[in-house]
Amino acid sequence: GLMTRKSMMSDNDVIDMIGILHCDLFMQSKLMLNLVDIRIKMNRSKTEFCMMGNTPCRVKIEDAILNVRRELPSPTIRLAHEKALQHGTAKYPIHRILLKTLSVPKGNRMFSQ
Repeated sequence: GLMTRKSMMSDNDVIDMIGILHCDLFMQSKLMLNLVDIRIKMNRSKTEFCMMGNTPCRVKIEDAILNVRRELPSPTIRLAHEKALQHGTAKYPIHRILLKTLSVPKGNRMFSQ
């Protein structure tokens, strides 16, 4: 695994990486209604954080793609949503994901709290 990844990245080739956004909004069990605007701003972390190793390296993001799953509810559910929205607004309770930021000293590969 590790040696295979190292050999793939040693030629300065372009590699594809895929993953999910770890954000409170995207970890909810409910779906968003149509025509709801969502703005997403992604900040890149420092190179020292994303690449560990003895030799200095650079990571260049050439492009980023956001895949969005689209659900098409049945006409009866869409009609029920329209009727409910005539009497009030849509409210989305968000369940917060708790994260802790810990500093790991340079050179350490193991950390325990």
